[in-house]
Amino acid sequence: MELLKRHPFTCVLLFYGGTLLLGFALTRDGLSTWDSPAHRKYMLWLIGKWRGEELPLPFETMRWYGPLWEYVLALFTGAFRFLDDPLWVRQAVTFSLLPSTLVVTYLSLRRAGESRGTALLAVALLSSNVRFVGHSLVNVKDFPLACGYLLSTLLLWNILTQKMAGLPGLLGRPGWLFVATLISVAPYLLRAPVIQHWLLLVGLCLWAALRESKALPWKRRWPVALVPLLTGPLVVWVLWPTLWETGLRGFTESFSLFSRFSWLGRVRLFGHTYFSTELPWWYGPAWIPVSWEPVGLAVLLVGLAGFAVAVARAALHAWRRPIPAPSSPWPPGGRSWPCAPCSTTRIGTCCSPCPCWR
Repeated sequence: MELLKRHPFTCVLLFYGGTLLLGFALTRDGLSTWDSPAHRKYMLWLIGKWRGEELPLPFETMRWYGPLWEYVLALFTGAFRFLDDPLWVRQAVTFSLLPSTLVVTYLSLRRAGESRGTALLAVALLSSNVRFVGHSLVNVKDFPLACGYLLSTLLLWNILTQKMAGLPGLLGRPGWLFVATLISVAPYLLRAPVIQHWLLLVGLCLWAALRESKALPWKRRWPVALVPLLTGPLVVWVLWPTLWETGLRGFTESFSLFSRFSWLGRVRLFGHTYFSTELPWWYGPAWIPVSWEPVGLAVLLVGLAGFAVAVARAALHAWRRPIPAPSSPWPPGGRSWPCAPCSTTRIGTCCSPCPCWR
């Protein structure tokens, strides 16, 4: 740790260089799936838009796939052009997200006040999920979203609780609020229409302006409270060429498209074959016990039971004392904020479950 504190840039550079080399070694035998060549064409289409060129897409709906990770892959593809194997580069860089996400998860939890053992246990549970680890080797589309979703949740929590000291200080640091806005729209730029982080941040700011910051004059309160609401869509529009063509209707179009995604095919599930449009209702939940390593699943169930008891006690306490304590920096239930993006995924987007083996 002393070496990291004295030479942070060198340590980060060496660590990421090592993960990238490992990625090249593990993906050399051609583990890329069908969507990697198609997504490379999407990357070229995005770069062409910035250059004023019009290039073809593999299929029309691909323009609604998030652009953020494709920009990162474009930078690495250019840097490793001498390898003359862009698909290999894309897979190796995508794999490098796995160790990077595990390390940032550990550091974020430690920053949030968790013990070393708890942070390590969280990382161990994450790395025991076969779908999460497996996607790092074969999928350049879904894995970046999984990492971005997790890290956005943890980073936003740390910013809101430490840099802004809860809701009372939310409107007092507009610079950090803009940083939080950038983080909140990252999942949407990785994969539309995942926009729950931004919606929750907007809701917290409006709550703070209405209930928690009455001491501030409205001329100071509301312009800051509206920063996420106004700058979030602007940042997305600037970075996403698809929205240059569609304008504001593109935001709603991305929701309508993925809520009725038109992929058709056959899915093999527990010894039975289903059409992708006729998957049973238990398709999504069934993968939860299958994906986790047995010991990890047992630990998760114990932790979930403890969390449920803690939430029930907090709700009962709030019901008995409807007026919250003045020292509480959050609205009722605000301490469960990190769980809210996950719980609102289906409600907020009405998306169908991923219709394939994933």
